[in-house]
Parts: sequence; structure tokens; C-alpha cells
Amino acid sequence: MFNFTINFDISYSYFLIAYLLAIGMILFFAAASLYHLVKYGFMSPLGMFMTLLLIAGTMYVLLLSYEALAAIDWKQQISIGQSANSFAPF
Repeated sequence: MFNFTINFDISYSYFLIAYLLAIGMILFFAAASLYHLVKYGFMSPLGMFMTLLLIAGTMYVLLLSYEALAAIDWKQQISIGQSANSFAPF
């Protein structure tokens, strides 16, 4: 019969691109939040504390993220393959 095999590779870098897009969105919303804290509530001690907490928390998450991502070899690929002869959906 036929021997049909589907093989393809996905690079880890695609996941990095998706992750960086998510980080970009988070930074955008953090910047908007920081803008509103400064414009509408920075003069109060609570507003100053929340601003510092936001900046410190964002920096901490980015540092942890960098440390985790630096250990990954981004040139590796995930191989996905399946023989059509062994595929039995029913």
C-alpha cells in the first residue's frame, strides 16, 4: 500500500516570538497603568507606593523571565511526525 509520512519541525524560536509579543502587551498595559497612576494619583503616599510596587514587580518578573529564557537553546527544533499507515482515528 502507500507509506505516507507527515514530518515537520517547529523551531523553539517561534515560541519565543509568541512569548515576546505577550511580554510586549504586558509592558504596554503596565505603561498605561503607570501613566494613570502618575496623572491621577501620584501625589498621595499610597499612589507613590503603588507606583513603586508596579515598577518593582515588573522588573522582578522580567528578571526571572530573562534567567529562565537564557538557559534555553533556541536553535533546537521539535520534530512532529506520524505515519499515515499507523493512524487509526476510529
